[in-house]
Amino acid sequence: MLYRSFIHLPRVGEARERALWEQGVLSWAHLLAARRLRGFSPEELSLFRRILLRCLDRFHDPHFWIRCLPRRHLWRLMPHFSGTTVYLDIETTGLSFKESHITVVGLYDGQKYQAFVRGQNLEEVPKILPRYQQIITFGGSRFDLPFLKVCFPEIRLPPLHHDLYYLFRRLGLRGGLKRIEVELGLVRPQEIARLDGLAAVRLWFRARLGDQKALETLLAYNQADVINLVTLAQIAWQRLWDQLDTPWGQP
Repeated sequence: MLYRSFIHLPRVGEARERALWEQGVLSWAHLLAARRLRGFSPEELSLFRRILLRCLDRFHDPHFWIRCLPRRHLWRLMPHFSGTTVYLDIETTGLSFKESHITVVGLYDGQKYQAFVRGQNLEEVPKILPRYQQIITFGGSRFDLPFLKVCFPEIRLPPLHHDLYYLFRRLGLRGGLKRIEVELGLVRPQEIARLDGLAAVRLWFRARLGDQKALETLLAYNQADVINLVTLAQIAWQRLWDQLDTPWGQP
Protein backbone atom coordinates (compact mmCIF):
# COMPACT_ATOMS: atom_id res chain seq x y z
CA MET A 1 0.00 0.00 0.00
CA LEU A 2 2.87 2.38 0.64
CA TYR A 3 3.57 2.67 -3.10
CA ARG A 4 -0.02 3.88 -3.52
CA SER A 5 0.13 6.50 -0.76
CA PHE A 6 0.65 10.20 -1.40
CA ILE A 7 -0.52 11.51 1.96
CA HIS A 8 3.09 12.19 2.97
CA LEU A 9 3.68 14.73 0.19
CA PRO A 10 3.58 18.49 0.94
CA ARG A 11 0.08 19.99 0.94
CA VAL A 12 -1.47 16.62 0.09
CA GLY A 13 -4.26 15.66 2.45
CA GLU A 14 -6.88 12.99 2.01
CA ALA A 15 -8.84 15.03 -0.56
CA ARG A 16 -5.84 15.73 -2.81
CA GLU A 17 -4.61 12.16 -2.46
CA ARG A 18 -8.01 11.01 -3.71
CA ALA A 19 -7.79 13.52 -6.57
CA LEU A 20 -4.56 11.84 -7.66
CA TRP A 21 -6.12 8.38 -7.49
CA GLU A 22 -9.16 9.53 -9.48
CA GLN A 23 -6.87 10.80 -12.25
CA GLY A 24 -5.33 7.35 -12.56
CA VAL A 25 -2.26 8.07 -10.46
CA LEU A 26 -2.38 4.81 -8.51
CA SER A 27 1.28 4.40 -7.62
CA TRP A 28 4.50 6.32 -7.19
CA ALA A 29 5.56 5.14 -10.65
CA HIS A 30 2.53 6.86 -12.16
CA LEU A 31 3.31 10.11 -10.37
CA LEU A 32 6.99 9.99 -11.30
CA ALA A 33 5.95 9.70 -14.95
CA ALA A 34 3.24 12.38 -14.84
CA ARG A 35 3.95 15.80 -16.33
CA ARG A 36 0.49 17.36 -16.10
CA LEU A 37 -2.27 16.70 -13.58
CA ARG A 38 -5.43 18.63 -12.89
CA GLY A 39 -5.17 20.61 -9.67
CA PHE A 40 -1.38 20.28 -9.34
CA SER A 41 1.12 22.82 -10.62
CA PRO A 42 4.24 21.81 -12.58
CA GLU A 43 6.32 23.05 -9.65
CA GLU A 44 4.43 20.79 -7.26
CA LEU A 45 4.86 17.77 -9.51
CA SER A 46 8.57 18.45 -9.77
CA LEU A 47 8.81 18.65 -5.97
CA PHE A 48 6.78 15.44 -5.62
CA ARG A 49 9.15 13.60 -7.94
CA ARG A 50 12.18 14.66 -5.91
CA ILE A 51 10.52 13.57 -2.67
CA LEU A 52 9.42 10.21 -4.08
CA LEU A 53 12.94 9.44 -5.24
CA ARG A 54 14.12 10.07 -1.70
CA CYS A 55 11.32 7.85 -0.39
CA LEU A 56 12.60 5.03 -2.56
CA ASP A 57 16.06 5.45 -1.06
CA ARG A 58 14.64 5.30 2.49
CA PHE A 59 11.92 2.78 1.71
CA HIS A 60 12.81 0.34 4.51
CA ASP A 61 13.66 2.94 7.17
CA PRO A 62 10.86 3.14 9.78
CA HIS A 63 12.32 6.32 11.31
CA PHE A 64 11.98 8.05 7.95
CA TRP A 65 8.32 7.07 7.59
CA ILE A 66 7.47 8.04 11.16
CA ARG A 67 8.68 11.54 10.30
CA CYS A 68 7.01 11.67 6.87
CA LEU A 69 3.58 10.15 7.35
CA PRO A 70 0.91 11.99 9.35
CA ARG A 71 0.45 10.20 12.66
CA ARG A 72 -3.15 9.40 11.75
CA HIS A 73 -1.95 7.40 8.75
CA LEU A 74 0.91 5.40 10.28
CA TRP A 75 -1.37 2.34 10.20
CA ARG A 76 -0.62 2.16 6.47
CA LEU A 77 2.87 0.91 7.37
CA MET A 78 1.66 -2.30 9.04
CA PRO A 79 2.07 -4.63 6.04
CA HIS A 80 5.18 -2.80 4.87
CA PHE A 81 7.11 -3.85 7.99
CA SER A 82 5.27 -7.14 8.56
CA GLY A 83 8.49 -9.15 8.24
CA THR A 84 10.03 -7.40 11.23
CA THR A 85 6.99 -7.07 13.49
CA VAL A 86 6.53 -8.27 17.05
CA TYR A 87 3.20 -8.54 18.87
CA LEU A 88 3.41 -7.91 22.61
CA ASP A 89 1.29 -8.27 25.73
CA ILE A 90 2.34 -8.23 29.38
CA GLU A 91 0.90 -9.54 32.63
CA THR A 92 1.51 -7.73 35.91
CA THR A 93 0.70 -7.93 39.61
CA GLY A 94 -1.38 -4.75 39.39
CA LEU A 95 -1.88 -1.42 37.63
CA SER A 96 0.66 0.74 39.49
CA PHE A 97 3.90 1.36 37.61
CA LYS A 98 5.69 1.97 40.93
CA GLU A 99 4.23 -0.72 43.18
CA SER A 100 3.41 -3.55 40.76
CA HIS A 101 5.69 -5.86 38.83
CA ILE A 102 5.71 -7.43 35.39
CA THR A 103 5.15 -11.16 35.71
CA VAL A 104 5.05 -12.24 32.05
CA VAL A 105 6.00 -10.65 28.74
CA GLY A 106 4.56 -12.47 25.75
CA LEU A 107 6.02 -11.94 22.28
CA TYR A 108 4.92 -13.30 18.93
CA ASP A 109 6.74 -12.64 15.66
CA GLY A 110 4.20 -14.27 13.37
CA GLN A 111 5.80 -17.69 13.71
CA LYS A 112 6.79 -18.32 17.31
CA TYR A 113 5.33 -17.33 20.68
CA GLN A 114 7.83 -16.68 23.46
CA ALA A 115 7.02 -16.15 27.14
CA PHE A 116 9.44 -14.30 29.41
CA VAL A 117 8.63 -14.98 33.06
CA ARG A 118 9.67 -13.08 36.17
CA GLY A 119 12.31 -15.02 38.06
CA GLN A 120 13.16 -17.14 35.01
CA ASN A 121 14.04 -15.28 31.81
CA LEU A 122 12.34 -11.88 32.02
CA GLU A 123 15.71 -10.10 31.83
CA GLU A 124 16.10 -11.28 28.23
CA VAL A 125 13.32 -8.99 26.96
CA PRO A 126 15.55 -5.90 26.43
CA LYS A 127 17.83 -8.03 24.25
CA ILE A 128 14.97 -9.28 22.07
CA LEU A 129 12.85 -6.21 21.32
CA PRO A 130 15.51 -4.12 19.49
CA ARG A 131 15.58 -6.81 16.77
CA TYR A 132 12.22 -5.58 15.48
CA GLN A 133 11.17 -2.43 13.66
CA GLN A 134 7.45 -2.57 14.41
CA ILE A 135 5.53 -3.48 17.56
CA ILE A 136 1.78 -4.05 17.82
CA THR A 137 -0.14 -3.97 21.11
CA PHE A 138 -3.63 -3.43 22.47
CA GLY A 139 -3.55 -0.56 24.94
CA GLY A 140 0.23 -0.67 24.98
CA SER A 141 0.64 3.11 24.79
CA ARG A 142 -0.84 3.55 28.25
CA PHE A 143 0.11 0.28 29.92
CA ASP A 144 2.49 -2.29 28.41
CA LEU A 145 5.19 0.00 27.04
CA PRO A 146 5.34 2.42 30.01
CA PHE A 147 5.53 -0.62 32.32
CA LEU A 148 8.45 -2.00 30.32
CA LYS A 149 10.26 1.33 30.52
CA VAL A 150 9.88 1.39 34.30
CA CYS A 151 11.07 -2.20 34.60
CA PHE A 152 13.92 -1.73 32.12
CA PRO A 153 14.86 1.99 32.01
CA GLU A 154 17.43 1.48 29.24
CA ILE A 155 15.19 -0.64 27.00
CA ARG A 156 15.13 0.18 23.27
CA LEU A 157 11.70 -0.43 21.82
CA PRO A 158 10.92 -0.86 18.11
CA PRO A 159 10.54 2.61 16.57
CA LEU A 160 7.11 1.99 15.04
CA HIS A 161 4.22 1.23 17.39
CA HIS A 162 0.59 0.52 16.48
CA ASP A 163 -1.85 0.50 19.38
CA LEU A 164 -4.94 -1.40 18.23
CA TYR A 165 -7.01 0.06 21.06
CA TYR A 166 -6.95 3.47 19.38
CA LEU A 167 -7.33 2.11 15.85
CA PHE A 168 -10.51 0.29 16.85
CA ARG A 169 -11.84 3.42 18.56
CA ARG A 170 -11.49 5.19 15.22
CA LEU A 171 -13.49 2.36 13.70
CA GLY A 172 -16.27 2.71 16.29
CA LEU A 173 -15.34 -0.32 18.41
CA ARG A 174 -14.73 0.53 22.06
CA GLY A 175 -13.74 -1.52 25.06
CA GLY A 176 -10.97 -3.82 26.18
CA LEU A 177 -9.28 -6.60 24.27
CA LYS A 178 -11.71 -9.33 25.32
CA ARG A 179 -14.76 -7.26 24.42
CA ILE A 180 -13.38 -6.43 20.98
CA GLU A 181 -12.58 -10.11 20.41
CA VAL A 182 -16.16 -11.07 21.22
CA GLU A 183 -17.59 -8.38 18.94
CA LEU A 184 -15.42 -9.61 16.09
CA GLY A 185 -16.20 -13.28 16.66
CA LEU A 186 -12.83 -14.46 18.00
CA VAL A 187 -13.23 -17.48 20.27
CA ARG A 188 -10.73 -18.50 22.94
CA PRO A 189 -10.19 -22.05 24.23
CA GLN A 190 -12.76 -22.94 26.88
CA GLU A 191 -10.22 -23.26 29.70
CA ILE A 192 -9.17 -19.60 29.38
CA ALA A 193 -12.28 -18.06 27.82
CA ARG A 194 -13.50 -16.44 31.05
CA LEU A 195 -10.15 -15.29 32.39
CA ASP A 196 -9.33 -11.60 32.69
CA GLY A 197 -6.54 -9.42 34.07
CA LEU A 198 -7.54 -9.98 37.69
CA ALA A 199 -7.58 -13.74 37.16
CA ALA A 200 -4.10 -13.46 35.66
CA VAL A 201 -2.87 -11.80 38.86
CA ARG A 202 -4.36 -14.59 40.97
CA LEU A 203 -2.83 -17.23 38.73
CA TRP A 204 0.58 -15.63 39.18
CA PHE A 205 0.43 -15.71 42.96
CA ARG A 206 -0.72 -19.32 42.87
CA ALA A 207 2.21 -20.11 40.59
CA ARG A 208 4.59 -18.45 43.07
CA LEU A 209 3.34 -20.91 45.67
CA GLY A 210 4.34 -23.81 43.45
CA ASP A 211 1.15 -24.39 41.44
CA GLN A 212 2.58 -25.40 38.05
CA LYS A 213 -0.88 -25.73 36.52
CA ALA A 214 -1.60 -22.09 37.42
CA LEU A 215 1.55 -20.99 35.60
CA GLU A 216 0.63 -23.04 32.54
CA THR A 217 -2.84 -21.48 32.51
CA LEU A 218 -1.38 -17.99 32.88
CA LEU A 219 0.95 -18.55 29.94
CA ALA A 220 -1.89 -19.97 27.83
CA TYR A 221 -3.92 -16.85 28.65
CA ASN A 222 -1.05 -14.56 27.69
CA GLN A 223 -0.41 -16.51 24.50
CA ALA A 224 -4.03 -16.02 23.43
CA ASP A 225 -3.74 -12.30 24.19
CA VAL A 226 -0.66 -11.99 22.01
CA ILE A 227 -1.55 -14.23 19.08
CA ASN A 228 -5.05 -12.77 18.75
CA LEU A 229 -3.40 -9.42 18.09
CA VAL A 230 -2.42 -10.73 14.66
CA THR A 231 -6.02 -11.25 13.57
CA LEU A 232 -7.12 -8.00 15.20
CA ALA A 233 -4.39 -6.06 13.41
CA GLN A 234 -5.43 -7.55 10.08
CA ILE A 235 -9.07 -6.63 10.71
CA ALA A 236 -8.22 -3.08 11.80
CA TRP A 237 -5.95 -2.52 8.81
CA GLN A 238 -8.52 -3.87 6.35
CA ARG A 239 -11.34 -1.75 7.77
CA LEU A 240 -9.21 1.40 7.72
CA TRP A 241 -8.28 0.58 4.14
CA ASP A 242 -11.96 0.10 3.24
CA GLN A 243 -12.72 3.55 4.66
CA LEU A 244 -10.40 5.07 2.06
CA ASP A 245 -12.76 3.75 -0.64
CA THR A 246 -9.96 3.60 -3.18
CA PRO A 247 -10.70 3.44 -6.92
CA TRP A 248 -8.99 0.05 -7.28
CA GLY A 249 -10.79 -1.73 -4.42
CA GLN A 250 -8.72 -4.30 -2.57
CA PRO A 251 -5.06 -3.55 -1.73
